[in-house]
Amino acid sequence: MKNFAKNYPAIRQVIYGILTLVGAIAVGAGLITESQSAQYLGYGALALTTLGNVLASFFVDRGTSPAQEQKIEAAVTSGIERAAQQAQQAVTYNVSATVDDFADRAEFLRQSYVDPFLRR
Repeated sequence: MKNFAKNYPAIRQVIYGILTLVGAIAVGAGLITESQSAQYLGYGALALTTLGNVLASFFVDRGTSPAQEQKIEAAVTSGIERAAQQAQQAVTYNVSATVDDFADRAEFLRQSYVDPFLRR
């Protein structure tokens, strides 16, 4: 079973090819419609993905040492902090640009306003 799990990506490609070929032949022969073929291919992809997840849960070694866990946690924390800083800078820049733009537009409208009741 472990060899199957190791070779699963290649096996999965072959199964996708077979499903596609069978679907094309069935559509060509008039046994099913194109939409049914697409639906069956979707079911096949779902089944293969589920099987891949099951195999991964049984055969992928998830053992990490405490040192590795600390490195991962530090990397995630610094990544989150960096993303938060970038988001804050982007929001600050966009808000200030928007406020300045509104002020400029308001000034332009104030200067170009003509009172329709005022005789000139």
